[in-house]
Amino acid sequence: VKKFATGMEKLYYTSQRSKASVKNIQAFKFAFQQIGLSAEDAEASIESVAHSLRNQPGLKALLSGFGLDADQDPTDLLVNMVKRFSKMQHFVGAQWMEQFGIPEQKMARLERKAMKAEKTIRALTQQRVDYGPVAVDNFDNYQPQSRIPTDY
Repeated sequence: VKKFATGMEKLYYTSQRSKASVKNIQAFKFAFQQIGLSAEDAEASIESVAHSLRNQPGLKALLSGFGLDADQDPTDLLVNMVKRFSKMQHFVGAQWMEQFGIPEQKMARLERKAMKAEKTIRALTQQRVDYGPVAVDNFDNYQPQSRIPTDY
């Protein structure tokens, strides 16, 4: 229970610091694990991008020069950055990503597996949007068998 609570607390604070939705952070972490990176790598990447944008406001103008919207969810921004910078020569794209705290090794892995990661993220975020209300309704109507009757 303590491990779960600590994980949820960490997820909450990551969401607050990065302004990314919890749903997108979880999808991003899962996608990173599917391409051979860790969930911690995903959180660190999201926070690095958000931190860089907070502390270096000129990077927003740089991103808009590349046709990217710096005001979108950081997980979406990171996916779009990888797609955009991977079209450049590797050493140039890696240098731009390093401006946002993403090391070259991680950039190389993301470049090679970008399509799989993006497909996974999109599927997970779409699935949660489509099935979320149904799950909430089912949860609200759930009556466990061991419930103590209230009508005496």
